[in-house]
Amino acid sequence: MSRRIDSHINRIVSSIVAPAVMIILSGCTGSTGHVPLHVDSPGGFGVLPFEDRSGSTDATLGSQVAHQFASRLAAGAFDVIDPRQIDALFAEAGMELPDRFDARAREMIRTVTGCDMVVTGVITDVVPGDGFNAPKAVISIRLVDLESGYTVYSLGRSYPGGVGNRLGGDTDRLVLDCADYLADRMSLDVARREGSDE
Repeated sequence: MSRRIDSHINRIVSSIVAPAVMIILSGCTGSTGHVPLHVDSPGGFGVLPFEDRSGSTDATLGSQVAHQFASRLAAGAFDVIDPRQIDALFAEAGMELPDRFDARAREMIRTVTGCDMVVTGVITDVVPGDGFNAPKAVISIRLVDLESGYTVYSLGRSYPGGVGNRLGGDTDRLVLDCADYLADRMSLDVARREGSDE
């Protein structure tokens, strides 16, 4: 009787373990199963200067971080119009980039830049190390459809510095590293639809 129970248990265990092992092995050798979000954006993505709410005394921090993010994103498979190019396009048109991001501003950005979507970002916090805690940067981004105003994709990251950066850490570098991380992550998560540039 006990042998029959043991045999039955072994069959059950085998039926569970074997498929699990196959799934694990296929994950190691093949596709991860990650399916990116596909978007239509024939004109590429514009990147607006990031809003800086960190309390930084550097008035250019939002533009620097947005430019870093745009450069990193452009290194992938995206057509990107970075904040400096957007400023130049608005200057060429004799206009200024609007401060508000309402329907009128979105239409203006779309008309001047030719983009269908833009990335906006917020630098929420930049914390220097204090001897006990490592520094960190907190940034969030949104990919916005300019026509509808809908957020198509969003991502936030609290990016920690290393233990060695607790004292005298380079927080500027840390913020830029966080921007790189977000751009790399977005490159994995978002893809343009095939034929969207036709």
